[in-house]
Amino acid sequence: MSDPLLLDTCALIWLSEGGGDLSFQTLERIENASVIFVSSISAFEISLKHKKGGIELPCDAQSWFSKIVAHHDISEIPIDHHIAGMSVQLPDFHKDPCDRFIISTAMIHRLPVVCNRGQNVRQLRYRHPVLIIFFQQVSKKYTKKLFFFIKQEPL
Repeated sequence: MSDPLLLDTCALIWLSEGGGDLSFQTLERIENASVIFVSSISAFEISLKHKKGGIELPCDAQSWFSKIVAHHDISEIPIDHHIAGMSVQLPDFHKDPCDRFIISTAMIHRLPVVCNRGQNVRQLRYRHPVLIIFFQQVSKKYTKKLFFFIKQEPL
């Protein structure tokens, strides 16, 4: 068993697809995690993407989220006033409020975050004291697998 992990919304979606763009090493790390967490904001983000036609799901978004969380034995971390408060205190360079909630959740609970490389580059600027896992980067020209850890210094 390894340390617990927090999945961002893309990582949760890709896990539900049997791995999607997650690297083999990242899937292995998820499989061996002592606990897998997801922020409740991911349910909102998935529901919104589904409503706007950004993702197709076999059922309504709320049912899908519940089934995936149960199937993968994922624990949901609700957004409380600590997470909400910290999300607005983060630097303004990252405009996506869902990602701000996920980073705040990681910071408060001191959890590593599984998220894509583009998001990670921005999240590194938060200088939060958590481990970040990069997973497979997909480009129109090529696919390159990235899997490494960056330990952030405490604030």
